[in-house]
Amino acid sequence: MIRKIKKSFNKKFKTFSELGYQTKVGEAPGTLRYIGEKSTGFQRVDIIQYNENQCYESGAIKDSWIPHIQKISQPCTTWINIDGLTPIELIEKVGKHYQLHALMLEDILNTHHRPKFDSFEKAALLISKMLRYDDENTCIISEQISCVITDSTLITFQEIEGDVFEPVHQRLRQSVGKIRQKKANYLLFCLLDAIVDNYFLILDKIGEEIEALELQVINDPQEKTLQRIYHFKREITIVKKAVIPLRENISAILRGSGNLIDSTTELYFKDLYDNIIHVAEVLEMQRDMANNLQELYFSHLSNKMNNVMKTLTIISTIFIPLTFVVGVYGMNFDIMPELHWKNGYYLVWALMGVLSMVMLIVFRFSRWL
Repeated sequence: MIRKIKKSFNKKFKTFSELGYQTKVGEAPGTLRYIGEKSTGFQRVDIIQYNENQCYESGAIKDSWIPHIQKISQPCTTWINIDGLTPIELIEKVGKHYQLHALMLEDILNTHHRPKFDSFEKAALLISKMLRYDDENTCIISEQISCVITDSTLITFQEIEGDVFEPVHQRLRQSVGKIRQKKANYLLFCLLDAIVDNYFLILDKIGEEIEALELQVINDPQEKTLQRIYHFKREITIVKKAVIPLRENISAILRGSGNLIDSTTELYFKDLYDNIIHVAEVLEMQRDMANNLQELYFSHLSNKMNNVMKTLTIISTIFIPLTFVVGVYGMNFDIMPELHWKNGYYLVWALMGVLSMVMLIVFRFSRWL
C-alpha cells in the first residue's frame, strides 16, 4: 500500500528531460527556448499607463501592442502584462524594444526556473511563483510570473491568462490609495503584495483540510487518509518552493541590489518582507502538523495491530491449559481412573470452564482486558 501511495505521489514530478532541459545541452548562454508545460500558444498583451491625473488602459493581441505605448503625453508609469510565452517571437520583440539582456529573456522562458532576482544594466528581473488553489481538485496550481522593471516601466510575463491582480487593476482605475502617485517600483510591490496575500488564502485552505484529516485519523483512519496526508505534504512543499526564494529575493532588494527601490517605497517592501516571514512560519507549522498526522496515522495502525495481537494472545493463553487437560485424557494408558467415572466427561468440561473463568478474571483484574 505504501509503495502504491509513493508511486502516485512521485509521478506528478517531471524529470528534467521531460521538461525540455535535454534540448538545451550544449547551447550557448542566452539562447531563447521555451521550457515548460505544453502551451496553447495564446498570447495577450495588456497595457496600462497612468500618472496622478490620468489612466489609459488598452488590450492588444500580439504585434499590435507597440502603437499603444505612450498614449499619455505627460510623464507616466507603464505596466505591460503579457499572457503566454509561446511562440517566443513576441518575447524577442519585447526584449529588443526595451533592450533587455538575452540572459534575462532566457530565464523568463524557463517556467521551471527557481524564483530569483537579478539586476542588469538597463533593468532588473524578479521571478516569483503565483499560486492558486483549485477547490474542485483540492490542489495548488503554480504559475511562474516574471517581472522586468525599469525606472518607469514594469513588464510582467505570465504563463497563462488569469491572475490575482484584479484588486490592483481596480485601484489603478479608481485611483485608490497612492498607487497612481508612485513609480513602477511601488507597482511591483503591489503585485507582489497581492501574490503574498493569496499565499495566506492558500494556507487557510490547507489548514482547513489538515484539520479535517486530523478528525479522520482520530476517528476512522483509512488508506485514502494516508494518501491525502501525502497529497497535502506535497502541496506544502509547492508553497515552500515559492515562499523561501521570494523571501531571499525581497531581502536582496532591501539590501539595495540594483537600486530598485527608493526611500519612499522601502518601508512597503519591509512590510512585504514581514508578511513573507509570517507565511514561512505558518508553512512550517502546517508542515509539522502534516508530519504529526502521518505519525499519528501509523501510531493508530500500530495500536490497532497491538489490540488484535493482544486479543489473539489472550485467546491462545486461555486454550493452553484446556489443551493440556485434553492432552492428558487423550493418552492411551490402561489405568486412568477418571476415564471410567460415570460423570467424568461432564467433570472435565466443568474443570475447563472453571479454568477459563479464573483466567478471564485474572486478566480483567490485571487490566489486560
